[in-house]
Amino acid sequence: MRTVPALRSLILGSLTLGSLTLLLALAAPAQAQMSSVNRQLNAIVSGLADDGYTESHLRRTGQLNDDRTRSYTIRLQEGMRYSIAGVCDDDCADLDLMLYDARGRMIDQDESTDDHPVVSVTAPRSGTFSVRVRMYDCSANPCAFGLVVFGE
Repeated sequence: MRTVPALRSLILGSLTLGSLTLLLALAAPAQAQMSSVNRQLNAIVSGLADDGYTESHLRRTGQLNDDRTRSYTIRLQEGMRYSIAGVCDDDCADLDLMLYDARGRMIDQDESTDDHPVVSVTAPRSGTFSVRVRMYDCSANPCAFGLVVFGE
């Protein structure tokens, strides 16, 4: 017969293994979502490279629940033309992008009912700009998204 400490150890070991299994099961869909987002970003980069655009900033990826937003700050150079493209996973039906200058004025927005928004600007001056991502329609929270910035 096992002692109480041995049983506790066995139960805790089982719970730890069960918790690890649960965490791995939860992580698999998140990894699949991010893989989908990264494949889409890679396809955009390949397509736009043929048109003379180059990826000018680090990519941003993340997850958002339905009707939530996240903002990113980017530095743009005066006179350069930039396009910022967004994508999201299969559970997302609508992703929106808004671009603001340092004073908080909206420069461009894409609030179309789609999951691949694009905003563009020829930077009027060098400085900091803000890109706001809004997960407008996510059917299975959270949805994964990604952004890529191109300079021309």
